[in-house]
Amino acid sequence: LPDALGVALDIGFSRERQEDAGLSAICGDARVVVVCDGVSLSADGALASSVGSLAAMSFVRQHVNEPAYDDSKTVCDAIKKAHSMVCERVGFRDEDDDEDPPGSTIVVAIVRGSRACIGWLGDSRAYLVSEATAEVVTRDHSWKNEIERMGYEPPTGMGAMAGALTRCIGPLERGLHGDVDPEVELRELPEGSTLVICTDGLWGYFPEAEQMGALVRANPEATENELATRMVNLALVLGGDDNVTVAIVRGSGAVATGP
Repeated sequence: LPDALGVALDIGFSRERQEDAGLSAICGDARVVVVCDGVSLSADGALASSVGSLAAMSFVRQHVNEPAYDDSKTVCDAIKKAHSMVCERVGFRDEDDDEDPPGSTIVVAIVRGSRACIGWLGDSRAYLVSEATAEVVTRDHSWKNEIERMGYEPPTGMGAMAGALTRCIGPLERGLHGDVDPEVELRELPEGSTLVICTDGLWGYFPEAEQMGALVRANPEATENELATRMVNLALVLGGDDNVTVAIVRGSGAVATGP
């Protein structure tokens, strides 16, 4: 979808192809954002992010205003639909194939009035920034975090395994016919606050909530599109080591109608 409201992305300087995806749409009284990041070490990460983001957005647009679906159910089922569609597109893979099957992170957000519903799998993130506070809403689905969630101390020397994904869409983690278990959080998004949804191409440079908060507060007059673009450009200035995608939703108590 061209010119998605409040979404900017770039291939960066170190990747051969764009494996991120970012979509935004207005559906009745709801604003919908989907951000995906294809797993670079798997086969066809670009396929996983593209198919997954489109499937999730299509599902939300179909159900977001149905009485039988509250926003939490819509977000959760949209992520599950994205997972099943990626698996369907991949089809059967030989168990002896040396390449890992496709996988992608995903964040789906529905903003309705001053309430945001955010669901995710993987390590793409959502940050909530106000004038006084900043919070990382999502929790990375990584081996280090999973070990900590179980109450154990992560072993020293985990190296790259510390950030390896434990949940994603596509058959990479769960097997071709396995299900996925998204997490969902509800937050207030009052006027003056900002929801930042991004891939690790941005948050890798600004992992702490207050670091992201400082970026948002330094651009108080920027529109959603302008802020998203500025954040992407900043990631490029700092090295652009990965694909980078940023989606911005400014809290206004109403659905945005333009940049």
